[in-house]
Amino acid sequence: HTNTMAGFPRVAIIYLSFRSEPYLADVIQALKKITYPKERLEFLIVDNPHPEFGLSQKAIEAEVLPLSGKEIPPVTYLPQEKNLGFSGGNNVGIQWAIEHGFAYVYFHNNDGFMAPHCLEPLVETLERDKSIGVAQSLIILYPEIDRINTTGNCFQYLGFGYCGNYYKRVEDVPLPKVKEICYASGAALLMRTDLLKRCGLLDEDFFMYHEDCEYSMRLRALGYKTVLVSDSIFYHKYQFSRSMDKFYFMERNRWAILLMFFKLPTLMLLAPMLLILEIGLW
Repeated sequence: HTNTMAGFPRVAIIYLSFRSEPYLADVIQALKKITYPKERLEFLIVDNPHPEFGLSQKAIEAEVLPLSGKEIPPVTYLPQEKNLGFSGGNNVGIQWAIEHGFAYVYFHNNDGFMAPHCLEPLVETLERDKSIGVAQSLIILYPEIDRINTTGNCFQYLGFGYCGNYYKRVEDVPLPKVKEICYASGAALLMRTDLLKRCGLLDEDFFMYHEDCEYSMRLRALGYKTVLVSDSIFYHKYQFSRSMDKFYFMERNRWAILLMFFKLPTLMLLAPMLLILEIGLW
């Protein structure tokens, strides 16, 4: 297997930057402590420009690039001319990883950081079981590290996605090492590049929200499993926010998921509830 050196496949960590200045210090500290062999990694920064603050180039060039290949894994910086959203930005990283022969890509949210032993359990799980298409880290809130952000996302039958076990105490939720979930949160997950080549990248029409749901469902339709690997920890400075943009994309993409994956008789059966919900939402 060309990707392995002493059993460590090559992993590209895709860090989707969007005004990442407030978060870089924690990200760098975490990368310094990572236990996966650094020479088998690439820290790939895809920088989406913020409408008000622009690119995070200055901070990245000052704080991250000088450490590349020394204290942290090798870094590749890919600044973008326009904001490609979550799906488009990550696809730039996936494309790069495919072209450079990486076995896996790990999505690393802008406002989070990895525990030192984050990658090994994920890679081991996917190497061991080829029927798993995507694996999510256990995402813990930060600084409230006794609380869960998500143990894998849940799908409500009218198209809503939400965080599993949100805000429950970690110790109150018994989790097996590997657990099948409905869909993996795009904040922290490991994907196979060979599957991405075969089944397509993220759907860029989604722009942001629900594209992680669509990808997990697409793989599920092809017979692959989506799992949570509970020994892989990712810390997330999660803040729930509301905006018209967010509402628009979540609503539009919720309908996209329903129309893409549900059969017509199912939609007709759900029509009364969908209508009541729509009135309630408006």
